[in-house]
Amino acid sequence: MMTYIGLLRGVNVSGKNRIKMQELRNVLSSIGLHGIKTYLQSGNLIFSNDDERADDVAFRISAEIKKSFDLQIEVLILSLPQFKTVVEGNPFVENRDDDLSHFHVTLFQKKLGKFSAEQKIEAKRADSEKIQYTENGIYLYCPHGYGKTKLTNNFIERQLSVVATTRNWKTILALLDLAESD
Repeated sequence: MMTYIGLLRGVNVSGKNRIKMQELRNVLSSIGLHGIKTYLQSGNLIFSNDDERADDVAFRISAEIKKSFDLQIEVLILSLPQFKTVVEGNPFVENRDDDLSHFHVTLFQKKLGKFSAEQKIEAKRADSEKIQYTENGIYLYCPHGYGKTKLTNNFIERQLSVVATTRNWKTILALLDLAESD
């Protein structure tokens, strides 16, 4: 069995796409996922599954959410080793002067090669903000808070034509802890 981290895009944000996590766990266990845990109320999952491709699992989860809750939700799935790579790849955590609460990661549903819109993204970056691009996502450091940055999830999605979801660093570390506690 492989351990996966699932990130549902736009669940329980600003009163939209409401799904109770207990109901979600029940629905997902009915499609064969095991040991399902949720973190917070914003669509963060940890579960185990047989050696099924992550894309296939994401499709099944999305289809079941549509069927059970009548919501079209994008789902990003990373295996535990892939998720560890995300955590280990954050270039900003080495600077101990930076406040960890200002770190965020925007993860992509598919790998991107070259960033064609990097200049447009950089043009929106405030001088105090830091950004690092990878093929799987973008690391952000927003010292004035994510709520004040122009580098929002929606903006990045539009510029790169990719489905993405953003999590703060505390959530990323908590998900890794939960996934490794099994």
